[in-house]
Amino acid sequence: MKILKNLSSREILKIYLEENNRIKGPDYKQIKRVIRKKKSGYLVNLTKKEIEEIIMVNHFLCNCNYYFNFKGMVLRKFAGLNLKQVFLKIVKDEKYPKKYLVCWERINKQKNLLEQKKRSTIFLSQGRPFFFDLSYFGADKQESKLFLVDGFHRLVALMFLKNKSNILKFVLIK
Repeated sequence: MKILKNLSSREILKIYLEENNRIKGPDYKQIKRVIRKKKSGYLVNLTKKEIEEIIMVNHFLCNCNYYFNFKGMVLRKFAGLNLKQVFLKIVKDEKYPKKYLVCWERINKQKNLLEQKKRSTIFLSQGRPFFFDLSYFGADKQESKLFLVDGFHRLVALMFLKNKSNILKFVLIK
């Protein structure tokens, strides 16, 4: 990992709002809470191996997951898996594109944007973010690992591309 620049909390939130059409939804509030807990922020470059080893979250905190039942949202359990494992799980599931149509469309949209070299930012936390439930996996033993905070579809889309370097920007909160 190469640190390119120190970022203040204000700069991190500004980057997030610019990338998300100034919408202050649940992800914005989550990033604010991570910043409050972690304190420092950096713009960083990651190697291909570091990108593939980012620990992913359960995928339900996004508007592509609109499947409801009486118990709540359908949860796609990815927490604790790294990006490479999640990607392989999605690609191997022949039913994923139809079962999670909106999610699949968002991944493809992000893939097209990345192929056009449209840069985008992924938000990461070094060490387990507060919203990870320890019962999913041994996250308490992974304080040096990088955990995804925001950018699920962009990261999965990145895995479809052969050249993964310098397409995404990474903001690390630690």
